[in-house]
Amino acid sequence: MRCNLRNKITMIVLITGFFACNSRSFPVAESKMVDILADAMVLEAGVQIKYNYAILPDSVWMRNYGFIVKKHNVDVKDFETTLSAYKLDGKEFAALMEKVIVKLQKDEVKHKLDKP
Repeated sequence: MRCNLRNKITMIVLITGFFACNSRSFPVAESKMVDILADAMVLEAGVQIKYNYAILPDSVWMRNYGFIVKKHNVDVKDFETTLSAYKLDGKEFAALMEKVIVKLQKDEVKHKLDKP
């Protein structure tokens, strides 16, 4: 009887742990992450051109990322936590980046249509 109870408790703990690991919630919503990362990619492209593709000091990157997350009303720590969580799962990160690329492509088409 004692062993049976121990097995039941072990199964409950394992099942609870499994569902807890699979239902991840991030401090920053996926749609907001897509917007932030799209802006970051545009900013990085501009910075690389401005500095002739030189290696930039961390202070330049931190200032620029700080501006972007502030623009989207997101705390820097929440952004870093969410980005780190996405990076732990390659498939999930790839899916996120695919959405960023699609957003950038849509924005490019929109800007081309807006030009006279």
